[in-house]
Amino acid sequence: TNVVGIAAGGDHSLALLADGTLLCWGANYSGQTSVPSSATNIVAISAGGAHSLALAGNGTQRPVLPRFAIAVTISQSTVLSAGSLNGATADYQWQLNGMDVAGATTAALPIGFVNWTNAGSYRLVMSNALGVVVGPAITLTVLRTPLQFATSPAGLRMSDDGLHLQLLGASGVGPIIVSASSDLLAWEPILTNPPAIGPVQFTDANAGDPAARFYRAVEGAVAGPLRLEMAMMSSSSSSGPFPLCLTGLSAEGPVVIYASSNLVDWQAVFTNPPTIGPLQYLEEPSTIQPQRYYRASENR
Repeated sequence: TNVVGIAAGGDHSLALLADGTLLCWGANYSGQTSVPSSATNIVAISAGGAHSLALAGNGTQRPVLPRFAIAVTISQSTVLSAGSLNGATADYQWQLNGMDVAGATTAALPIGFVNWTNAGSYRLVMSNALGVVVGPAITLTVLRTPLQFATSPAGLRMSDDGLHLQLLGASGVGPIIVSASSDLLAWEPILTNPPAIGPVQFTDANAGDPAARFYRAVEGAVAGPLRLEMAMMSSSSSSGPFPLCLTGLSAEGPVVIYASSNLVDWQAVFTNPPTIGPLQYLEEPSTIQPQRYYRASENR
């Protein structure tokens, strides 16, 4: 447990733990599994046929466990990273759900304003003169924020034209409806706002008449029927991967795409975090099944 690195020699193995210590097992005829007391603050390991190597840090460095799953609140920022290749000639290309991300050609992928369309499975394709390496999948989940009325002086202010209110936490999943009531029983909509992300300002011109006034807000997801389409392919590319496009999502739950060759036995081929879409996914061709059917579901 807590393993952040592994290495294999001819007849022995090493494991680097998160606290910078080592575990070694296997043959020890050359002392390759004997860990010296000075082997602390280790940040990287390697192994040969009958020897082991450890790179020690400066006392403050620690091995960093790669983040294979990241959850970010909508409108916040994040940076994805899957390591890098040595050498100035290395090339990088980030992919989202198997498709290249335009302009994402550096070792790190910063996302300054996370939106629903950023949710999915990311991979970094790295290449240099020695070959191509595909990094591990990193799943990015986008989280909703709860609706709440601001209670600060800037968000709750009375003036001659009415009560100025500020609604926080809009996630852009659907229209925002604000209702008002004088008795907590009969509610009347006083504002319908298009989908928005972040704070929403509005004014209630009828505040103060009657004296008691209560407010509530809902954000409704614009959910439609799921529609899964496949892009047309030319005859020259019929043997390669092809994109699928899924629309009608509401970001209320995970998305799963299934495939079948007989419309009876279905197998999940892709899972995506909650998103609005349209969601695109690059499907690899099946070399076993002569024909392939697809369907999708969203946990609402």
